[in-house]
Amino acid sequence: MADTERDLAGLAAKDCIYRIFRDLRFSPDKTPYKTHFSANIAPGGKNSKLCGFYIQLEPNNLSMCGGGLWIEDKNILKAVRDELYVVPEDLLDILNSADFKRYFSGLWDYQKLKKVPTGYDSNFAHADLLKYKHYIASNDMTDQLVASPNLYNHIAEAHKTLYPMFRLLNSIIEEMV
Repeated sequence: MADTERDLAGLAAKDCIYRIFRDLRFSPDKTPYKTHFSANIAPGGKNSKLCGFYIQLEPNNLSMCGGGLWIEDKNILKAVRDELYVVPEDLLDILNSADFKRYFSGLWDYQKLKKVPTGYDSNFAHADLLKYKHYIASNDMTDQLVASPNLYNHIAEAHKTLYPMFRLLNSIIEEMV
């Protein structure tokens, strides 16, 4: 991935991988912390405010890869929405590209608003772009793909496909600093 996104060069695995277990020795509840292995590969590591590429490996065809911008800071969310309100075509060109559609069906609608946020014209032609709270795309992966020699290439190509969206969204965040 560092071949595509130079800011990833030098990242260590420990900076990206999420904890997969908890200490169960003295707990009556022996339920695992997680049933999957996951990592967020982003400039600065898993806790970065910039776009990251997420990989989750889990049995029973529950694996996925994808990425984008998970937004917890309301100022970042407002900056992204403001930019998309002025120049929606930049993101729309990416989302409508054949490369993007080969891996992703659109943006993840988790926590998506039903109405256009306050302060934006509800008649705006691309108002739907402003309803997202996170700008993330995901690609489901089968157990067969995860166990195949094609997994590496699939993940690398999915990352390469998302990289233009990463550049766009990261540029908005970097302008804030």
